[in-house]
Amino acid sequence: MTKFEEEAIKEAEKCGYVMAKSKIVFYEDEKGITFVNFNGTHTNFNFPWLEFAKNWHSDEEFQELLDKYSNLNDNYEKEVIKSSKLESQIIGLKSQLQQQALPVVPEFVADYISELKEKGHGIQFGLMCSTHNAAGEGNEKAIHWKDDNAEDFARAWLDGYTVKKPQLFYLRDELTGQFLAKDNQFKDKDRYFFWTGA
Repeated sequence: MTKFEEEAIKEAEKCGYVMAKSKIVFYEDEKGITFVNFNGTHTNFNFPWLEFAKNWHSDEEFQELLDKYSNLNDNYEKEVIKSSKLESQIIGLKSQLQQQALPVVPEFVADYISELKEKGHGIQFGLMCSTHNAAGEGNEKAIHWKDDNAEDFARAWLDGYTVKKPQLFYLRDELTGQFLAKDNQFKDKDRYFFWTGA
């Protein structure tokens, strides 16, 4: 006898229907639970707990449901982990884009920008400066660079910049002993061979 059958018989006994347990047969239909006693009479009981009993699951069914939903939970956790990894990758890529977007300026331009900002001048003043006024004295190289690279200068002023690193080493050909120089910067030296930067 299953647990459900035992519960049904207990409820029937509570309702005053005394039965010989060995002779009882019952079945469930849309009307409720019908008991057939040893005389063959049919008695219909509609128990208030029947709605609960209809949703009752055996241990095997419960285990199947538990496995199903725990698998769903595992899948959900995996998706959460994947989405957090993707989110961290997106943040990393955004920071790389921001780092790549900064213009590279020579050191003298960086000094010129910081000098003007310290004096309280704005970008318009920095773009309008020329070598002919007092603000341009001593900054001729920076002003000429600014005139040739106005967009990069404006981006460096507004967004920030990275300073171009100076050359820290020289390349020498082992066969000839000559050094590599860019754009013929050492024209009078015969120890150098030249590279045009192409």
